[in-house]
Amino acid sequence: MPRCQRWGLRNAHLEATVIDYPRTYFGWSASSPADYADPESGLVVHYNGPATNLGGHSACVSYWKNARNDHVNNRGWADIGYSFGVSTEGAIFEGRGLHRYQAAQGTSSGNANYYSVS
Repeated sequence: MPRCQRWGLRNAHLEATVIDYPRTYFGWSASSPADYADPESGLVVHYNGPATNLGGHSACVSYWKNARNDHVNNRGWADIGYSFGVSTEGAIFEGRGLHRYQAAQGTSSGNANYYSVS
């Protein structure tokens, strides 16, 4: 069962995001097809369960692409469920990105009001 941790963004503003690998790096459209949202309540760190034991950049890229494939083709979501991902090496992968409704929490309110990182 995935676990989540929430952090508030009450007085923080997301003016710029450093993205090491944008959506286009993975062969996806430049912007997510997910609905617009303006999450202001915080950030959810999504724990995906057992250790993935990913060994390096190519394994992380493969994992990220497989996660999107599962979310879109098996779960019927518009896009990968997460706003961003962080590789084992600390690189930031763009998922849905900023200002998009995300799907990592399973609740409409949580998905509209929080960003998610996996």
